[in-house]
Amino acid sequence: MDAWVLAIGQSLPQMGAFGLFVTIILLLLRRESATEIRHASEMLRQAKIHDEELAELINKNKELRKDIDALDTKLRSYREGSTT
Repeated sequence: MDAWVLAIGQSLPQMGAFGLFVTIILLLLRRESATEIRHASEMLRQAKIHDEELAELINKNKELRKDIDALDTKLRSYREGSTT
């Protein structure tokens, strides 16, 4: 896109006011394209961070489930010991 903008931009001064208008439009399009690329890379970065946080939460959840199972086992054994 940059080569295309450069080629058209170099020929536009010969077109006068319309050339100036087209140049401004092309510069805005180029800016928008760069903004979209930055936005996409930022979204990918945020997605990676969220995926990492989600993986951490899943691991913590697994650990907590193991702790709950261990406590449940202790509680059952305590109840069985107190009922006999």
